[in-house]
Amino acid sequence: MSRWVNGAGFVLGWLACVGGAVCGSFWAGPTAAVALIGLHLAVTRDPARELRRLAAVGAFGAALESAAISLGLYGYAGGWGVWWLAPAWVVAVWVLLASTFESSLASLGGRPRLAALFGAVGGPLSFLIGVRMGAAGFVAPPLVSLAALSALWAAALPLALVVSLTAGGKPAAPV
Repeated sequence: MSRWVNGAGFVLGWLACVGGAVCGSFWAGPTAAVALIGLHLAVTRDPARELRRLAAVGAFGAALESAAISLGLYGYAGGWGVWWLAPAWVVAVWVLLASTFESSLASLGGRPRLAALFGAVGGPLSFLIGVRMGAAGFVAPPLVSLAALSALWAAALPLALVVSLTAGGKPAAPV
């Protein structure tokens, strides 16, 4: 799959997840994510390896987001009725993000400083767009939350790349 198609799929999935949360259709995003991930797996050389990677990063993201929510950094629309647990649509975004690690975001692999910089800027920016759309909200003062998000994502993105690599092992050799 081309990097552009992979990146566009992530953006469409992100919009489905955030848009679904905004509209109160909290399962629209995860449903779209399942379809996009299905397409992604269909064109992957080693679907079992890819599924391990995606699941591991999804679990990492769910734990990280749930911890941040429970610390009161921010909140999301469409939770499970348990205030400290990340909603399914947020976990779906993490899985979609993992699908970009060996394609549209492959240049971040093995470059932890670049990944940290990308996370420090991209994570808060993405969150802020979600806040403006109505899918998320700040619990702490916005500048405190954005600073915390920047630090969190500066660490989280390189760690997610390591989780992905560890869970997946070596990629399949090109045919």
